[in-house]
Amino acid sequence: MMCERLPADRCQKNTDMPVDSLWKNDRGIALVFVLWVVTLLSVIVGEFCYTMRTEVNITRNFKDTTQARYIARAGINAALINAIAAGSGSQSEETETEEVTWRINAETPEIPFANGYYTVRITDELGKVNINYAPPRLLKVVLSSFELDEDVINTIVDSIQDWRDPDQFHRVNGAEDDYYQGLPEPYECKDADFDTVDELLLVKGVSEDLMDAGLRDMVSVFHVEAKDKERQSKLRALFTRINLNAAADAVLRGLPGVTDETIEIIKEYREESDFSSFDDVREILGDDIYKGIMPYITLRRSPYCLVQCRAHIAGSENVSVTEALIAINRDFDKGYGILRWREGNV
Repeated sequence: MMCERLPADRCQKNTDMPVDSLWKNDRGIALVFVLWVVTLLSVIVGEFCYTMRTEVNITRNFKDTTQARYIARAGINAALINAIAAGSGSQSEETETEEVTWRINAETPEIPFANGYYTVRITDELGKVNINYAPPRLLKVVLSSFELDEDVINTIVDSIQDWRDPDQFHRVNGAEDDYYQGLPEPYECKDADFDTVDELLLVKGVSEDLMDAGLRDMVSVFHVEAKDKERQSKLRALFTRINLNAAADAVLRGLPGVTDETIEIIKEYREESDFSSFDDVREILGDDIYKGIMPYITLRRSPYCLVQCRAHIAGSENVSVTEALIAINRDFDKGYGILRWREGNV
């Protein structure tokens, strides 16, 4: 109807336009479709590259972590060979050649191994207070390092003793079942040795804040065992005192008359060598401090050592930390036993 009203040439042009326009529209749709496909493929390729890069990093990290863990284990074994299993702290020919000094209560320099290196620190556990065997006076030394009221200290000391003794009779400031059963979440007094340091949180007077403030690092709980009862008794008696050569600052701070200045003097002396006699202690610290700390200290090494090894991989930020609590004991087939083993990454 429209063509009848228009000139012929214009009618012809209008007839051709829908076909030409349709062709152009098809080409445009195809172009848009291709662009969408290219975009989609680009996203897929980018995601694939990202995934591959992530997997490569995960694999590399796993490899470095595994290597660091075994380097740390090598450090533990080296400590056993050079300082513990020998029983005298003497060096092997290998470590003498490498000029590595192995000392109890001191950290070694960086020791190259494989494609990394490790450092080792061997700590005599007699530098901590074993709450399974410590007498009241030694427990008070630990707690005196904190700003606690005398009543709180007496409560904790008595409650620790009540927790580990087998009877149901509580001390003046202590607690037994009658106290613990009356708590909102009741439980029984253990009446046996502590198995973990965190078990202290169950004892009357001990709080999470106190543990986090340093108490957790100042005590130990491992059990001293020997086939010979007389020898076992002697071993347990060791833990009625602390080793002046191994005690941490916080433990030293609780000793009578010991100040921050005294602690610095002790640490400076220990950097060069351990105290080998009580005459050395008297000479370095003076008569007054010597008389005050004498009932609490010993210079004897215990057969229990904590070996801590930190391993590093060259070109990697991975650090593996392995910790082993070692007992030098002739009752074991190898002459030593591993009481605790922990591994982790920093």
